[in-house]
Amino acid sequence: MAFVESAKNHHINMDAIKEALNPQDRVLYIKAQSIANKCMANILGEPKTIGKDELKARYPEMLPLRDEILAETAKLMAMSEKYGLGLSVSKAIYGKFGTAA
Repeated sequence: MAFVESAKNHHINMDAIKEALNPQDRVLYIKAQSIANKCMANILGEPKTIGKDELKARYPEMLPLRDEILAETAKLMAMSEKYGLGLSVSKAIYGKFGTAA
């Protein structure tokens, strides 16, 4: 049951990411992925960025947190772009999730 609920939440988060970031702007999507991956590496104490596939293999229980971080990153990037805020999205995300770059 937990896996089904997790999968459902994953799809909801992915829809939010697609809505927040223009699908044609692949650079922003890749940047959001990079920020989420680095944030997860920092949380786990890994010296290098950890991709989703490696995370899935080594720390499958951490995937929901990565999805949350990715969704938050996408939302913040979209708001920063929309309103020209000039925020350091990575610093804000790392700060929110208690990690340092």
